[in-house]
Amino acid sequence: MANQAFHTENPSPPVPANNRLSIVLWLCVGCVAVVIFCLSHQRVSSDFVAPFPHADKVVHAVVYGGFCWLLSSAWGGGWCPKGQTFRFHTYRRSFGLPVLWVSFYGITDEIHQAFVPGRTADVWDWVADTVGALVCACLFAVFLPKRSSL
Repeated sequence: MANQAFHTENPSPPVPANNRLSIVLWLCVGCVAVVIFCLSHQRVSSDFVAPFPHADKVVHAVVYGGFCWLLSSAWGGGWCPKGQTFRFHTYRRSFGLPVLWVSFYGITDEIHQAFVPGRTADVWDWVADTVGALVCACLFAVFLPKRSSL
């Protein structure tokens, strides 16, 4: 009989929707980090011509700005205690953390590129990464709706 009770009980409670969203967001953060690493590991073609001066800096700012937005969304979702809702506004109090993390990842990416044949580490790429993250964080904090849940 004790054996029957063991099999009929649910061994783990279902994961709340807000935690499932948080898990998906953190998986996306990991995937973006891997994609950036893989792209920075590729050799740049010598035939490549930028469409305008400093186009690579714009690409860096946009990619790392998007990375910051995704990271801040994941951080804002967090692992909410039982009974709380998914809150993007949590990010307003700590928008510096995603910016610092993205900036740190930009540094590691540039160090990684220093060891890739045909690539070079460029401090201005890191500056563009950080500026993109800062701009995104400011936009995220300013234009984010003030409501507490989705």
